[in-house]
Amino acid sequence: MDKIFGNLITAENVTYQRGICTDGFENKCRDNEFFNNIIKNTTVRSQINGNNNWIHHNIIDGIKNSPVKSYATAQAIELQCYGTDLVCHDNKIDNNLIMNCDEAAISFNGNGGPKENNFIRNNIIINCGRNSKSGLENIGIYIEDDNSIINNYFYNNCVFSGDENSPVIFHRNNYLTIAQFNNQSTTVDIVSNNIQKDPLLEISNSLNFYLNENSPCIDAGVDVGLMHDYYGNEIFKGYAPDIGIHEYIGTTNISSKNQSGVNGFSLDQNYPNPFNLTTQISYQISKDGYVNLAIYNSFGQMVSTLVNNYQRSGKYSVKFTATGLSSGVYFCKFKSRSFTKTNKMLLFIR
Repeated sequence: MDKIFGNLITAENVTYQRGICTDGFENKCRDNEFFNNIIKNTTVRSQINGNNNWIHHNIIDGIKNSPVKSYATAQAIELQCYGTDLVCHDNKIDNNLIMNCDEAAISFNGNGGPKENNFIRNNIIINCGRNSKSGLENIGIYIEDDNSIINNYFYNNCVFSGDENSPVIFHRNNYLTIAQFNNQSTTVDIVSNNIQKDPLLEISNSLNFYLNENSPCIDAGVDVGLMHDYYGNEIFKGYAPDIGIHEYIGTTNISSKNQSGVNGFSLDQNYPNPFNLTTQISYQISKDGYVNLAIYNSFGQMVSTLVNNYQRSGKYSVKFTATGLSSGVYFCKFKSRSFTKTNKMLLFIR
């Protein structure tokens, strides 16, 4: 149950060196958290096994194949589980930035025991598979066709290797684009809402990778329960978390927390919250103008529009009835003039 954070791990002049590793028997290597580390120019993949470990908000850059090995070693993160009675399940790999690796950024290898119920979410993967010994050029995610790889989740990742139409996934012996990968969801591989677009990073220096205001990764992630990004910004600033290590802060992305109102504009927390089917949402506008009030699910998909018209200044209250929706986290996003605010809501159907 260790926390490993704030480290720079590099091995540019070492011929065989990995970044991080978790490995162990059932419940013997678990609940460890690796975050806000920089792993740069190592020559061996980081090995993630054990159970219930969390790897988030790390920068993994420039992993190169070892010159002393004939086979590929430069995957950024691999789940493999080799060794007798070792386990690899319920690990979470979230909101990392992985780039410029010789091999795939994230790899599921068929060797060893089961790799199951692991989560790959909100990662930005760019320019990987650039010098592959395995022949996997431009591949960002590799999933071997093996029955030891079961029930793993691939949600809301951005994978990009130069264009939006070339394969970036090697999935069970098939080269796929992200659009094709999203259609592969089964009970074996659960896949949803991944994108294949340039993440549009603003690079002010070699260690800062902010999202440009036009980045497709803004509000495109899924809520994984994290509170802060790599830079200490509060998550989240829009109607859904952002993909990658940076939560975009802009003039129209106003935090849903500790934000009571700006110049007479406000959105109150819905009441009751949590709610069972019906809740009340109140807001105030100090100037006449166009108002939009909408509800989104945790994937950033709009599920209901409550207000979408011109209104006079004043206080308003709207009832929201979650007919047809399942229990879970939802977001109420309010916009009027230059004011935007988002509140988290919890629906609990009894």
